[in-house]
Amino acid sequence: MDLLNILTENFGIPVIADEQKIWFFRTKAGQFYLDFQYNNFIALGWELVDPELIKNQEILPDSKKEEIIRLYPKEKRPGLILGQMDIFYNKMKEGDFVVIPSTGGKEIAVGRIGGFIGNVYHKPQNEEYAQCDFSHKRAVTWMKNIESWQDIYLFKALRAQQTISDITGEAKLLCRNLFPVYVYREKIHCTLQKRTYEDLSLVDNVEIQYNLLQMLNITTELYGMESVKEQVVIKTAVGSPGFIEMILPNIPISIITIGIVIKFVSGKTKTVDGSTATGISALISTVNTLFNDCNA
Repeated sequence: MDLLNILTENFGIPVIADEQKIWFFRTKAGQFYLDFQYNNFIALGWELVDPELIKNQEILPDSKKEEIIRLYPKEKRPGLILGQMDIFYNKMKEGDFVVIPSTGGKEIAVGRIGGFIGNVYHKPQNEEYAQCDFSHKRAVTWMKNIESWQDIYLFKALRAQQTISDITGEAKLLCRNLFPVYVYREKIHCTLQKRTYEDLSLVDNVEIQYNLLQMLNITTELYGMESVKEQVVIKTAVGSPGFIEMILPNIPISIITIGIVIKFVSGKTKTVDGSTATGISALISTVNTLFNDCNA
């Protein structure tokens, strides 16, 4: 395992693979939003279509379409049905992200797709909710709910009209709301969320960015590494609420700096002997140990 992997694992920074897919899955105008979340699944209609027909790669697409026309003679878009079911059964993989919208698109839920499942037990809740009886189902492990005020750019990107759409191109928008820090395509992204409706002054904004760069400079000097501050990109939307996103090259010094920010904010880290300590000195000790282990 190389130093980058050791550092990201030790600091708990998720690494998003290049092949990671993200799917936008509609909920019948939000009708099934709660059902999908409460009962950990997503579902697709067209119950007359046999899943084995869709999964069988030896059957030509035109033959599959003809069967769909036979089953649904009044359906004007058999190709659309085939395309959506092909995604559901053949292209959506276990571990892919799935995003579902609430009524009016005021909120989304994000989860990881699991395997195919049969009947779902609709758990009772304090509130009544519409229950989906579609026959084609997949398990989902829900991770987080994101409200529209958190990132207007993300919600503007979710305009897909079909039931299932590939929105992998919006990975960075989604991931910055899922993870405070993550690595994607050779960059490390760190997002500071502003969750209050209070104004952020110009001085506060400048000082936040200045202090982040200062931490990078100090860490660079401490470990005798080449400065990368010229490569740092800052994206801001500091409205009420808003965010500041710092993007750095995916190299050890960037991960050490961001790791220190994460651990210092949480206030605790583990020392070499396994005890819990606080402060920058404990973090530096941990990083030194990682360097020594990797170079041994």
